[in-house]
Amino acid sequence: MERLSASSEADFESATQAMIATYPEPEVLRYIVEAIMEEEEDYDPDDPPIRDEYRGLAFAHLKTVLDALTSSLAAAPRSRRRTRR
Repeated sequence: MERLSASSEADFESATQAMIATYPEPEVLRYIVEAIMEEEEDYDPDDPPIRDEYRGLAFAHLKTVLDALTSSLAAAPRSRRRTRR
């Protein structure tokens, strides 16, 4: 998390790219990063984009949720997991 508190956006990007490379669900984590970092020029006033100062916090919260889901799936007995057909 110290790497994510970096002062510049480039530092944040490099830290998240390194994290994505080693994460068990890299596609999901990449989507979260892209959604948070997305710049919206034309947005609905009733649904404003994430403020720059809250992007790191939003990432930390969403990654925590993803970590919990990933851990719960890894810990679940095979009989409880859904199988893909």
